[in-house]
Amino acid sequence: MKNQSIFSIPLNQSRLMIEANAGTGKTYTIEGLFIRLLLEKELTMQQILVVTFTRKATAELQNRILDKMRQAVRMIKSGQADPEEIGDAFLKDLFLHRRKYLNEDLTRLQEAIHDFDEAKIFTIHGYCQRVLNEEVLLTGMPFDVRIHQDDPLTQQATEDYWRRFIQESSQSEEGKVLIESLHQDGVREPADLEQRIRMLINKPYAHIADDLKPIEEYLKAIRELSTERIQLLSEWQTRKNELLEKIAEADLNNLGSWKKKLDLVEADLENESPFEELTALKVVRRSYLDTKIKKNGNAVVQDDFFERCDGFFKLREMLELLPAALIVHAYVDIQSKRENLLTIGDQITFQDLLMRVQKALQHPESGPKLAERLRTKTPYALVDEFQDTDPVQFDIFQRIYDSDGTGSSLMMIGDPKQSIYGFRGADIFTYLQAKEENQRRGEQGEQNFVVLKNNFRSRPSLIKAVNALFQFKENPFLLHENEGFGASIDYFPSVSGNPGIEEELLLDGAPPTAMHVKYAGPGRNKSKVKFAIYRDLAKEIQRLLTNSKNGSLLIRKNGKDVPVQAGDIAILVLSNYDASVIKKVLKEAGIGAVTYSRDTVFETAEADAMYAFMNAVLNPGHLMHGNRLILSGLMGYDLNELEGVMKNDEQRIKLAQELEDLEKKWRTRGFLAAFRQFLVSGRRMEKIAETYDAERVLTNLFHLADICSKVERDQSMLPYALNEWFARQQSDPDQDDERTLLLESDQNLVKISTVHVSKGLEFPIVFCPTLWDGKDLFSGKSAKNPKEVHTDGKGKIYLGGKATIPENIQTQIRKEAVAEQVRLAYVAVTRAKYLCYLYFHENNRSTHYSGLASLLTDPEGRLNRVDYASALKQL
Repeated sequence: MKNQSIFSIPLNQSRLMIEANAGTGKTYTIEGLFIRLLLEKELTMQQILVVTFTRKATAELQNRILDKMRQAVRMIKSGQADPEEIGDAFLKDLFLHRRKYLNEDLTRLQEAIHDFDEAKIFTIHGYCQRVLNEEVLLTGMPFDVRIHQDDPLTQQATEDYWRRFIQESSQSEEGKVLIESLHQDGVREPADLEQRIRMLINKPYAHIADDLKPIEEYLKAIRELSTERIQLLSEWQTRKNELLEKIAEADLNNLGSWKKKLDLVEADLENESPFEELTALKVVRRSYLDTKIKKNGNAVVQDDFFERCDGFFKLREMLELLPAALIVHAYVDIQSKRENLLTIGDQITFQDLLMRVQKALQHPESGPKLAERLRTKTPYALVDEFQDTDPVQFDIFQRIYDSDGTGSSLMMIGDPKQSIYGFRGADIFTYLQAKEENQRRGEQGEQNFVVLKNNFRSRPSLIKAVNALFQFKENPFLLHENEGFGASIDYFPSVSGNPGIEEELLLDGAPPTAMHVKYAGPGRNKSKVKFAIYRDLAKEIQRLLTNSKNGSLLIRKNGKDVPVQAGDIAILVLSNYDASVIKKVLKEAGIGAVTYSRDTVFETAEADAMYAFMNAVLNPGHLMHGNRLILSGLMGYDLNELEGVMKNDEQRIKLAQELEDLEKKWRTRGFLAAFRQFLVSGRRMEKIAETYDAERVLTNLFHLADICSKVERDQSMLPYALNEWFARQQSDPDQDDERTLLLESDQNLVKISTVHVSKGLEFPIVFCPTLWDGKDLFSGKSAKNPKEVHTDGKGKIYLGGKATIPENIQTQIRKEAVAEQVRLAYVAVTRAKYLCYLYFHENNRSTHYSGLASLLTDPEGRLNRVDYASALKQL
């Protein structure tokens, strides 16, 4: 349905899905729907539930809904006679559609404003907390629980498991192999284990797809491997010459190139670890020797030793999944322990809130009663940013609003094309499942699907350019219902919501081309190409600002011409590293820039420095911790001073004494007092202020210090406890608005942001220099990481890494990753109001897995330079 008016959206459907293209005024639509429900359904403030996903968005919705109601009251009171003179489109429609009821509407709106403190506008966690507090008998929620941002219960359960695991496994040789297996997989302490099971904790609905066996079977395999290795070693030592002679007598290709490895077979067999590569032993396997036979040549004479080597490696292959099996074993034990702690304790996490409500609603007897009570309290629900939901959240709403009657409605509002927060738990496949169910209801006669197409953000020519990019090929977002995803992510082309646009970017009196695509050509050295792109970007920004200074580049607003400012320009990238490099390139070109970020401050270099400071203060005589503080940058030393202090015992003793004094101050006056004293002493803060990017560094340091001080105060933490808490935040940082990076300043500077951070924002001019830079999830360090995939309508997790995942599943995982890159590209280009620059470079490894390349070509097949260039010309 093409939506021209909020009043054309039906309110009588039990389920309603609204897909809002970028720039179409999603929040504006929610404001209007809220007021329509108040007036047309004659509801109170307490009967409408509005749910969104961050506290910041919740506050914005509250303010905007209240402001819109006040505007409506002023309009009605003014007795506005001419609808055409009403500036707001919704208020104009309200006047036209509700002309007969304006007196009653005025009374109802005034009452709603008076009762606005009772409005039920929550985050999903806030709503679940309210449910648990108000429905104690049906949910079984104990009184006076403490909600933690982090997860102390999982930490406690993990430490308990690790202690038992190490103690028990150290008693036997095969147990020591279990420990080695985890060490090989990067799990060396409880914090590592907690991080590895975090995906399983956060996605309890996902199925573990690895073909895992009980731990006892792996222990049996370890014992068999040890026995077989000893027997093979003994036989090789006894029959070495005989076996080598059999190999030499065969007609084998390139024997000279790998013959040297035969001298190392004994060393491989002496290696007791079942996880080493054993490259020499591999060449005496029967399967390997047979591949080396020359055409029509003689094979190696049959010998049981060669066949047994094949069996030995088959047995070793079984251990490839041992780390995954141990992780799952640990997860089950830790979750069981955590549930016990949760039952007897008074601590709970935000995720627990959701799980408690879901569990209560799933109860066969009390669940339907709870759902009915909640539906009666708030018969109408507006769920914002629905593309960022997950199976647990959707199940909660689905159970509450399962009625097919007209007395209640679940309205799901979002844009699947902007689902880019998978790393935070958002699940686009849940959205597609909800859309599929909605389509089934639609087949039964419900008018339950609305598309908002009118773009009020971008100028018409830019809207057309974006449409051309995303309609260049069929199924641009890759996830299609015919491939088992339930429903498709469809592209509905946007149209201008401002046909008589009053704002425009003008270059020499005329609108410039809305979208520029710069082709950087092919090349293997990605870093060099990126630098070239960044330098070109800097030159283009200089050109724009020069034109603005000369009066030839202007933004016309309401008949007035305003010069383009540096703050009107945004550069959107895919990583914080790229953002930092671009900022340096711009600085070298004399262009000031500011970075936007929603990454937590615990993920910065300043957090590492703060942790070094904490450890040094708590261990004032410890050489290693002292060295780390000296090298952290907090001391303000230049290279000469750094070299001097590392060699000067007198200065080291003086520093140790200062750290002892700071430790006392921390214990008696708190962390913030100790840290401030440290910075002031020796003019350290002044020295930091003279370094590169000082404003960013100091902003982060004081932000961290304030957070630590608040946690220390609120949770009555002693110094060592605060130090441990800080370490946990670094290893698994919370996505909390309070802990996101602060801006250095509000100066008129070029803005640099990751695409993730830019969602919801708009900028007059946008540069996208890195959308061509994709990543293969099965190369480099990423190959071993857990992978999530969706097949047969289910989310599945593979823990074993590339070597244990079937090829067809690897293809599907890559496809889902590229699909997210396409969505990132959509978010990036739709931030622009007037002008957008896209850069494209063809790199054999990166480009193939990027969203921009996928939009131009078939992502299943690698295309050559001519194909990419041709596609760009067509575009």
